[in-house]
Amino acid sequence: MARFAQMRRCAVAVCLVGCLVACVAPPGWAQVAPEIGRITISPSRHWVLADDTDSVTLEINVLTRGGFPVPDGTEVGLTSTAGRLEDTTATTFNGIARVQFYSGGDSDTDAVITAIAHGRRAERAQVISITREEGHTEEGARVARIRAEDYLAFREAGSVVVGYGGVEFEFRRLKITAEHLQFRVFPPYQLKAENAVVSNGEQQLEAKNLYVEFRANDTRGAAFLQEPEARAMSFVDDGFTEGNWWAPEDKFQMWDLDESTIVIKCRRVLLHPQDKLTLEHARIYYDGFHVLTMSAQVIELGGAMSGGSAFPQILGFTYPGGLFVDYPYYFATGEHFTGAVRLRHGSPAGSFYGRTGWYADIEAEWESDDGDGGSLLVDGLGQRDWGARASHHQVLGSDTQTGVSVAWPQHRYVSAYGNAYKPMTSGSQMVTANWFGGGGLEESWSLDWTRRLSPADVGAFNLGYAFDLGLERDVWSGQPYGRAGVSGSLRPQKAWDLVGNLTLSPRASGEIEQRTNGELEWSTVVGVDAALRFSRTGSLSVGYDIGERAGGRFLNGTRHTLRARLHYFSTGSRPLSLVANAVHDIDSGRFTTYGYASWEFEPKWTLTLVGTMSRTARYTFEDYTFGVGRRLGQTEARLAYSTSRDRIEFEFSRLTSAF
Repeated sequence: MARFAQMRRCAVAVCLVGCLVACVAPPGWAQVAPEIGRITISPSRHWVLADDTDSVTLEINVLTRGGFPVPDGTEVGLTSTAGRLEDTTATTFNGIARVQFYSGGDSDTDAVITAIAHGRRAERAQVISITREEGHTEEGARVARIRAEDYLAFREAGSVVVGYGGVEFEFRRLKITAEHLQFRVFPPYQLKAENAVVSNGEQQLEAKNLYVEFRANDTRGAAFLQEPEARAMSFVDDGFTEGNWWAPEDKFQMWDLDESTIVIKCRRVLLHPQDKLTLEHARIYYDGFHVLTMSAQVIELGGAMSGGSAFPQILGFTYPGGLFVDYPYYFATGEHFTGAVRLRHGSPAGSFYGRTGWYADIEAEWESDDGDGGSLLVDGLGQRDWGARASHHQVLGSDTQTGVSVAWPQHRYVSAYGNAYKPMTSGSQMVTANWFGGGGLEESWSLDWTRRLSPADVGAFNLGYAFDLGLERDVWSGQPYGRAGVSGSLRPQKAWDLVGNLTLSPRASGEIEQRTNGELEWSTVVGVDAALRFSRTGSLSVGYDIGERAGGRFLNGTRHTLRARLHYFSTGSRPLSLVANAVHDIDSGRFTTYGYASWEFEPKWTLTLVGTMSRTARYTFEDYTFGVGRRLGQTEARLAYSTSRDRIEFEFSRLTSAF
């Protein structure tokens, strides 16, 4: 009966998403579009403050199949799993569209942003961390590290990392050392340890037994202490308290590990949440026999939410289309440097759409113990339209965070971003710069300085405010101009509890900017968010915004926006994952929605449904992809059908999860 009840829940949830799309879908296509080859998203930084005034600039680069910028005015649809986009569509100029991203009513979560242009999705979504704490927010600080003196391995059965003898686990300021540690890398994300020492950099707990849950919004742990007397301590994130949160006694018991066909022993584990698990100096065992040694083995964890496709391929065949190959060889040249060489044929997910024949992509990542690091990608080697991207983030002094990224698409023009952030006793300040040009395209650049003051308490609300100075080259007139502005936000110190697990959170924000060219622009947004947690792993939220903008070149006037999100997963004998998001601009009629459902209806057999719809006044795009897969070790054989591409794909895919 439980199995059939789960089937009904999955069917009802997916049908609700489908009905929502069907009710607003227009009768036909409104525009004949150029054939899009590639879409990339480049954020000015990978984090945004949860005050609804701080923002990140998203640069969307759209190219034709021939590798040239699309015609000016091409519309790009945007979706986000959290936060607030300045607009759900943007138009290109010189092949580039830009839009601002704000935290909206969300905090302490990740927003996964995707872009769609005339039937093509971005080759890879971008993850933006929405945070209340400006420190420890760069990508390097979001990596969890595990190492052990005696034994460290990943066991496929149960997806558990196991360590013995001097095990060290680090995530942000939280550091755990233990004699025995187990960490599960799929929901629910749990860590168990014996004879452990827990530190937040200032305080230290010595625990006989330790249990930690890594949740969507925080990290919660409970420690059983023996010295100086037997008692319990708990912590939320890195703040230790006495008995404030408790876990059932059975949670402290280490898992009984089942026999695992595949075991990968390694020297160090790097966990990129919602992305991948990197096992350095990996020795792979099958049924106890050593079959392969690699300098690094990567297990993809992102799935549809963080990658360019719900189905990351290794080998497949499409009809029509033909053979495609995406075979990675992972390597590590030291403790802090890993990478991959991908041999590709055709156009697998995440590659340049429209490429034919064989070519190679080279990826490299480097990290330090302090969280500094970066990445390099050279794609399309062996093809005439090869390109490159590089990024690096570095801490200068004791607390100044810096980051820089440079993109050279198809080695034709350059797009570069840089920023430096420094916390202060009464707030923070940040300098950002960007430049775009070369290859015969119009040059544009900007330089900004932002001084953000510490929030002030106004009754039960927090008042945040900031000052901004900037210099920018106007791409329309070709002349530079200066600007000065002030922004502020008002939001409750905590969400209001209404009934049961239903909460309400109102908010308001505004900004005004004066420019030396005589333009005066101002905007305000007032919104409210309601959230209902209907189970330990399920939540539904609905938000409404009313915004007013005047004096700008675009988006002037009043706008009303509705948002809805549904998240649910279960981890029983028939695991089920469900994610649905929808945004509706009431005034313009623009609507975007995304739904993802995955259900293991039989052991090792998975049914997947991904639905996407984006509608504007000029075009409509919708796609439903159905897939059924069979797990084979660490890979999965899958048969999938896409309605928008009207083709069938058979592929071997790397296993994924929603973490």
